[in-house]
Amino acid sequence: MTWQFMDGKQYRERNPMALDKAGNYYCRHVEAMTAESLHDKSDIAAELAVRDMEIDRLRRELAKAFEAGYGQ
Repeated sequence: MTWQFMDGKQYRERNPMALDKAGNYYCRHVEAMTAESLHDKSDIAAELAVRDMEIDRLRRELAKAFEAGYGQ
């Protein structure tokens, strides 16, 4: 299942400065993508897909932990 906003879009305009202020989230990715020559949308989409897969795995693990009574 693909997560979407109510208008059907998956992406929003973001504030890179705020992301960096919160923990250097933006610039570290720009620097890494530049260093690793990730310039094409397909390369970046593949990296996002891997991260989505890991997030889904972590969510399943978290759900299992709560079902088992951890964190209560």
